[in-house]
Amino acid sequence: LKHSRCTLPNITKRATYNANQHQMSAQQVRAQGDYFKYKESVAFYESKGMKQSLELINASERFYSSGQYDLVTHIRNLNDAFEIQLNYLEALKNYNLSVVQIHNIQGTL
Repeated sequence: LKHSRCTLPNITKRATYNANQHQMSAQQVRAQGDYFKYKESVAFYESKGMKQSLELINASERFYSSGQYDLVTHIRNLNDAFEIQLNYLEALKNYNLSVVQIHNIQGTL
C-alpha cells in the first residue's frame, strides 16, 4: 500500500482551516455590515445633523438673550444640541473601529 496524503492529521488540519476560514468570512461580513451602517450614520450627521445642532444652539441663544426662552428651556435646547453632537462622535468612533476591524480581519493592519 502506498501512503495516502489524506491522513487523519491532514484531514483535521484541513477541517480546522476550513472552520477558521468560515469564521473569518462571517466576521468580515459582520464588520462590513457595521462599516456601511456607521458610514451612513456619519454621512447623515455631517450633512444634516451637525448643522441642525448648530442651528438649535444659535436659535436658543437668540431666544434666551431676547427673553423669549427661560433658562430651563435654553438648557434643554443646548442639551438636545449636544446630544446630537455626541451621537455624531459615537457614530464616527464606531465607523473608525469598523475600518480597523476590517483591516485586522484582512491582515492588512
